[in-house]
Amino acid sequence: MSEYSKITDFAAKDALSTGNPAKIVKGTEIDDELVAISGAVASKADKASPTFTGTPAAPTASSGTSTTQIATTAFAMGAAALVMPSGAMLQWPTSSAPTGFLLCTGAAVSRTIYAALFAVIGTTFGSGDGTTTFNLPDFDNRFAVGAGAHDPDRARKLLLNRGEIERLHDRVARERLSLVPLAFKLVDGRVKVELALARGRRKGDKRQVIAERDVQREMQRSLGRKRKGMI
Repeated sequence: MSEYSKITDFAAKDALSTGNPAKIVKGTEIDDELVAISGAVASKADKASPTFTGTPAAPTASSGTSTTQIATTAFAMGAAALVMPSGAMLQWPTSSAPTGFLLCTGAAVSRTIYAALFAVIGTTFGSGDGTTTFNLPDFDNRFAVGAGAHDPDRARKLLLNRGEIERLHDRVARERLSLVPLAFKLVDGRVKVELALARGRRKGDKRQVIAERDVQREMQRSLGRKRKGMI
């Protein structure tokens, strides 16, 4: 993009005395000025739907600017970092991460290449080789747990007294019962489980259930044929 620079000083000609040959404006002088003006105009972008070529530069607005000012790539990258800062995680439906992201597989990655990420998480999920790498979080076949939430791998404590636990254990062992959870409720940060002692069906019970199921199935078939006019 070039700037227009005047070639002939026409105002200076006005100050010359009459009869001075230099006072005369020549056609070539006018042509030279027009060529210079045309070249400068051609290198400028039109205000209406401009098309830029090359690598034009512009001032970068300060972070948070919300005007019609042109946004540079530096401004766009800064704005993107505010929306998705280093260390932010998102769910993704494929086996490969989108551009600019890494899969949380616990892999060791370079502290230099991913310096911004290392500045955020450091060695929280592993120190890599101890000098040049660090580990990513490992969420293979796991759910992410938010800050302050319960550690999914922590030791659990049953809020039952020893006598209750022993009675349940004895009945399960002596009567061959199964301890079955019926319902789960989350109350004040604790999981309450409704338990039941259940007995499996005996062979006779199983035969009866199978027979009842066969009768029900045949009844459904008969009703279906009747609706279709087959009976």
